[in-house]
Amino acid sequence: MGLQVMKILHISPTNEIGGAKRYASELTKAMARTVETTLLIFGDERKTVKTKNLRTEIYPAYKSALNSLAFIPMDPFSLDSIHEIDNFDIIHIHQFRRTISNIAVVYANFKNKPVFVTDHGGVDFFSTIFFSFIAGRLANCFLPVSDFSAQSLLRYGMNSRVIYGGVDVFKFYPRNLEKEPGKVLFVGRLAPQKGCEYLIKAVQDLDVNLSIVSPQSNPKTVERLKLLDKNRRVKFEFGLSDEELVNEYCTSNVTILPSVYMDYYGKFHAIPELLGLTLLESMACGTPVICTNVGGMPEIVKDGKTGFMVNPNDVKGLRDGIEYFMNNPKQVRIFGERGRNQVLESYTWDSVARRCLSFYKDFL
Repeated sequence: MGLQVMKILHISPTNEIGGAKRYASELTKAMARTVETTLLIFGDERKTVKTKNLRTEIYPAYKSALNSLAFIPMDPFSLDSIHEIDNFDIIHIHQFRRTISNIAVVYANFKNKPVFVTDHGGVDFFSTIFFSFIAGRLANCFLPVSDFSAQSLLRYGMNSRVIYGGVDVFKFYPRNLEKEPGKVLFVGRLAPQKGCEYLIKAVQDLDVNLSIVSPQSNPKTVERLKLLDKNRRVKFEFGLSDEELVNEYCTSNVTILPSVYMDYYGKFHAIPELLGLTLLESMACGTPVICTNVGGMPEIVKDGKTGFMVNPNDVKGLRDGIEYFMNNPKQVRIFGERGRNQVLESYTWDSVARRCLSFYKDFL
């Protein structure tokens, strides 16, 4: 049976706003243009949503009382949703080391369904203790978003085929907008491993304005970061629409993702950045990037061509990169054009979907 007549189910267990949720949503939209595709997610009530070629099945999310304990993070889940697997030929699960993900892997294996897993980082308490090792060895293949991610999954002894990530290049593209003098940008969650503290320190003695754009505001975190902003170089913005986010990218001179293994407060993060989708979004908008040599980011940023790479926790390195783009507006344009071309060549969602379909076919 050819892939064109097969039915594919993607399961995304996270309700968190961020790259993992966007990844599953965008990939399934692209894949639905080629094959029958359904996305299973969790929400407040049971419903089916159809948009163009994609069907989304939403199941009510049971939330354990343990969710209220900050030291035991656990995704919402619904055991009723597992029976959706019966109706599909291929199962693609997003997020690993999550309870519902691992139950789905075991059930799909029991039903003799080919199952593929894309990890986006993060764990929950029960999955880590009871299920992940077993589920990891039952999956047919991991489809990680970077070589770095593939290396982190070697312990499970399963095949991996890297599919990377993508950008909607019809939404994220260069607008006819002027770069705002001195404007630099960070986009992402305000998690310690994102390294915002080092970026804020880097801009203090520069004539720049740093916009920190995040999907959600944590008042305590924001106040802690503001204490580092001695010279009032930082502006915080939360919950922007995609169109507003594109404007931020297009009017900035550089987007910076300074993620770290050892955060500002002395805690180690083994997997701080699996890929860095915001870097791809910035490049798609024609804006160069600066990232740290951390996780999967070196795989998508061409140092000295589409942006710069610096060492993690390196305030001076971040400052030097920012100064270069502030002093060389022509290079901002050149780097930005190269980045846009790189995204069009390798990092559209259609290209990610094609890689997935090719790997499904290899394992059928």
